[in-house]
Amino acid sequence: MADRDDRDEWMRRLGPLYPGAVAIRQTTVMRWPGGLRATTDDSERAAPWMVVVGAVLGVAAWGVAWVAGVLDVPVAVRGALAVLALTALTAALLDVGLARAVERWSGRDPGALVGDGDHGPIGPAGTSVLLAVALTRVVAVIAIRPSAWLAALVVAPLLGRWAALALQRLGDVLEPPAPDRRSLVVGGVSWLQLGVVTALVGVVAVLGLGAVALVLLAMCGAIAFVAGLVVERARGGLDGHSLAAVAAACEVLALVGIAAIAPALVSPWSA
Repeated sequence: MADRDDRDEWMRRLGPLYPGAVAIRQTTVMRWPGGLRATTDDSERAAPWMVVVGAVLGVAAWGVAWVAGVLDVPVAVRGALAVLALTALTAALLDVGLARAVERWSGRDPGALVGDGDHGPIGPAGTSVLLAVALTRVVAVIAIRPSAWLAALVVAPLLGRWAALALQRLGDVLEPPAPDRRSLVVGGVSWLQLGVVTALVGVVAVLGLGAVALVLLAMCGAIAFVAGLVVERARGGLDGHSLAAVAAACEVLALVGIAAIAPALVSPWSA
């Protein structure tokens, strides 16, 4: 009863921003509001906010790079710090999910269900993927001209989380939302929610990068669709690791694409 009263109190305080708080708790390192016991219905209402939170984290990561720039830190180090901040703010949710998915597909734990083995050590295949993704992110960011970093660090997480959201509308998810743990699983996603979020992501991407950003949006949508088909045929449905893997892949693809759209013009080792 106390948990219910606490939830109702937070809903009263935050009003329409309450789903955003649920998305923050579920998809970032921040467990705020403290002590909140959200429900699965809360996760479903927080579905669009999951994508919005990605943009906020991107702005925070850019802020880290900006502060480093004020301190005359070399561009390459600034880019690495931005990637580190973005990963830390998400509690490495996407990276770990991708590593777990690779472990499963490599045959190390092919039949694991959701929640089985999640707390065990990540094997060599998963560790290699973690390192490769981190390195690719850093190289991609420092290959982008610093003036486009804000757009890149906002659009990339937007596209990754949007892909995970779209996949939950298009495919069958095996596990229910679990707002008490970090996961991109939000439950039911309506076509209206997906349509509104897609429009907003497209607008932000075009404003930040130009019309060519729509190509990245289409590519991420194609990756999500194909990945969804492959996973559903192999396992009968999607889970949190599958969604995180797709989000990570789309985020990396977006950064590499933005590096081609807005390449750096000077050495990344200059201040």
